[in-house]
This record gives sequence, structure tokens and C-alpha cells, in this order.
Amino acid sequence: MSARQQILEAGPPEVAKLEGEKAARFKASTMLIPSPTQVQDAILTIPLGQAKTLKDLREQLATEAGADVTCPYAAGVCWRLVAQAAEEDRDEGKTNIAPWWRVTKDKKPNAKLPGGEERHRELLRSEGISI
Repeated sequence: MSARQQILEAGPPEVAKLEGEKAARFKASTMLIPSPTQVQDAILTIPLGQAKTLKDLREQLATEAGADVTCPYAAGVCWRLVAQAAEEDRDEGKTNIAPWWRVTKDKKPNAKLPGGEERHRELLRSEGISI
């Protein structure tokens, strides 16, 4: 199944209540489990020539959803899925794709994204973004 199909078939985002050990670990009472579409929409708001860390993106998503935090694992999975779908779109000749490269992991490229760290750096440099 293509990444684009996985995004289309994914469920909606959910704000879950945290209790006990999990609430203590995240220092939160609610956690957003984002959908790939929600992550993609947030990435689309990052202006040309600017970058945002995944941590900042997670904070934005949580705030917008009225949650205390966003699940770091789910956000990372969604980011990779959005990147894969964007590259599938690029391979099909589409030019209006989600700029997944504008998100970094702690201001560093992510090896788990399409093309690895070097491709991530290359796309950032093409917009004048240095990390």
C-alpha cells in the first residue's frame, strides 16, 4: 500500500486522557494522537525558507487540539508517512507536495526520511535553510 493510501485510510486524530505512570512521565493529563493528515496540514503551514523542529511541531499540534502534549512516537511515524507520500507524489510528477524537509529532528536532518540525512540537508539548503 502506498504512503498516500495509508494517509487516506488512517483514522482521525484523538486526544487521550493520561493517568498514572504515563501522566507522570509526560507531565500531562491529555495527549494528542495525531493523524497523518493533521501532521501534513501543519507541515504545509511552515513558510518557504523556514524550518521547525519536530518538538515545536508537536507543541503546535497539541495546542491546536487542546491537549497538553502530542505523542512523540505517533508524530514521528506521521512525519515519515507524510514524507514518503510527498516523494511518491514527486515521482508522479506533482510539484505541489508537502514540504516535509522543513521539519527537523532537534535541528538535525533525519536519516529515517526518504533519501536519508543527505537528501534532507539538500532540500533544506535548496530553500536557504542551514541546520
